[in-house]
Amino acid sequence: MKDETQELMYIKCAYCGQWLDVKPGPINTVSHGLCPRCYQKESSKLESENEKG
Repeated sequence: MKDETQELMYIKCAYCGQWLDVKPGPINTVSHGLCPRCYQKESSKLESENEKG
């Protein structure tokens, strides 16, 4: 049975602001990550920079 009184932390993309997830954590806080689209975009930029060397 799920505890409905559990505190929640909201996760959103640091680049585009898309809401990604809700997880147990400090009440009503927001943490950041990258959505798959922004992650791919930033990974491509890094690869391009590495190739320029």
